[in-house]
Amino acid sequence: MRSPQGPVLASTRPPGLAARWHGVWHVLSRLESNEGFVPQAFARRREHVLRVMAWLTILGSLPWAAHFLFINRPGVAGMPGMAIAGSALTLLLLKHKLPRTASVFYCFCAWLVVLALSLLADLPSGGVPRSTQLYLIPLFVCSYFLLQYRPGWLLSLMSVLILGAFVALQTFELRLVQTPAVPLATRQVGVGLVAVLTALLMYACIVTMLRDARQASALELDFARGIAAGEIEPFFQAQCNAEGELIGAEVLMRWRHPKRGLVSPAEFVPIAEATGLIEPAGQRLLEQVCRLLETWQDGGPLHGIPISINVSSIQLQSESATEKLIATVPTSLAQAGLLKFELTESAYSDNFEQLQERMQRMRECGIRLALDDFGTGFSSLSRLRGLPLDQLKVDQSFVHDLPDDADACRIAETIVHLGLDMGLEVVAEGVENVRQLDCLREMGCTAYQGHWFSRPVSATRFMALAEKWQLREPGQQRFMQTAPASLQSL
Repeated sequence: MRSPQGPVLASTRPPGLAARWHGVWHVLSRLESNEGFVPQAFARRREHVLRVMAWLTILGSLPWAAHFLFINRPGVAGMPGMAIAGSALTLLLLKHKLPRTASVFYCFCAWLVVLALSLLADLPSGGVPRSTQLYLIPLFVCSYFLLQYRPGWLLSLMSVLILGAFVALQTFELRLVQTPAVPLATRQVGVGLVAVLTALLMYACIVTMLRDARQASALELDFARGIAAGEIEPFFQAQCNAEGELIGAEVLMRWRHPKRGLVSPAEFVPIAEATGLIEPAGQRLLEQVCRLLETWQDGGPLHGIPISINVSSIQLQSESATEKLIATVPTSLAQAGLLKFELTESAYSDNFEQLQERMQRMRECGIRLALDDFGTGFSSLSRLRGLPLDQLKVDQSFVHDLPDDADACRIAETIVHLGLDMGLEVVAEGVENVRQLDCLREMGCTAYQGHWFSRPVSATRFMALAEKWQLREPGQQRFMQTAPASLQSL
């Protein structure tokens, strides 16, 4: 039953300045999630490049700002001052774990500063050409590296702005004022300094991009070898009710490398999706899960426990791939409703009608269907209503700030009620503490997944934990009170 009063919100008073800033950071965090998974190696290298570029901008702009103030040109000094302030804010965004936002902000701010300097200060005169526009070349290379992941329109927009400005400034004597704001002697020295710094920035950007490309290529080959060698294995994360009882589990793909051990999914999943290797890897994972499920039906604590497995959009792009998925699932498991395919909103962004038919085909064979990460994409409710779904999963980004963030509470409650009104099971992901659990329970959610109940564990550990839960006394909140110690003891 839903609570008539809804979730307990943090406060009903008008938000103060601190609350408004918290709201801004919350919105930016949501924007970060639209980028999807990025390889960990790329994420580290992106942050490194941003920090280096930001500090180089600060160190390179400080002398110019001081020089222009010294010769009584405060208006011109404000332009390198803008570059310093923009770089400082970029570092602040990185500190708050917002690398994508920091990348967009730095690229746009640098473009704006170069444009202002070129049109207001660095005007061609006295035989000295304009040189500030040369910074746009390494800026384009840098932006191409920083914004290479989705959405693609962002990279296209920034590329057009930067390259368009470079061609215009290089070709035409564009100016907003007639008299150069920078003395001729200063500009003569500046031409050489700009050329040297541009060359250094180009070298740093190209070397970084080549290293990233080599590492991605090596990882792709290694992952393909791992699929053939049987190094892909399923990990299971429990799904429980409010009393801690096991009611299901989600299968997560893990790669057990012979030398590196378990490789983080954040490192290999983006490469697998970009190269199409996610299809054979997902097929291998599904085969293993089906064999385990058949074994568990012989008896034991996991008998009758339904299992969910993620299906990539690549695996649904063709009729043959869909039929291969269906054929892999044994009839006994499908008819018992023990296997559930989880799809994300991006899976039906291109050809909705075709996907709808293939999903219906799966349902007819007894395979249940769930919509994962709901709310993070841009799907319409009319499309959601037309899908043959059994389950809706609330994305962890909406659960993370419960119950202190009033906006997060309202969004999560809306999703929960939407799923219940459509007759779907609703599972909340990312539940990490009892306050989040209580808040979701008041909203009417009855199924939960997250570290508060269980971290992803191997099949052997999952079976061992299930046996321990089975031995608990009836009515006891089984896993919530003992999960950390149980996991550490296995």
